[in-house]
Amino acid sequence: MESQNIVSAKFWTSYLVENLNSFRRAVEVLSKVAFIGWSIWRMRNDAIFQSTLPNPAVALKRAQFGWKEFNSQLSFRNRQFLPPSLNHPVLCWRRPPTSLVKANCDAAFDE
Repeated sequence: MESQNIVSAKFWTSYLVENLNSFRRAVEVLSKVAFIGWSIWRMRNDAIFQSTLPNPAVALKRAQFGWKEFNSQLSFRNRQFLPPSLNHPVLCWRRPPTSLVKANCDAAFDE
């Protein structure tokens, strides 16, 4: 894919998943991309809020370490990333009975 053809992250991600050989490989590549993105975001925040100088090599090392740790935990637990089976029933939201009162709440704290 030529770089001028990439018009959005959504398009690039879809292209990437469609052109990888397997679902497992797609998960591997996209998780690496997520760790790199998080590492760049973290380095940016450190530069803005703690006045540190950005270092791309450190950002990539941090992403590599994070991904290796993530991947080792998946291997350790022997989990597999597989698409959901069509043999399992699909769970859907159901309206609660009228006799039930449900309250949702969110909270935020400011130091």
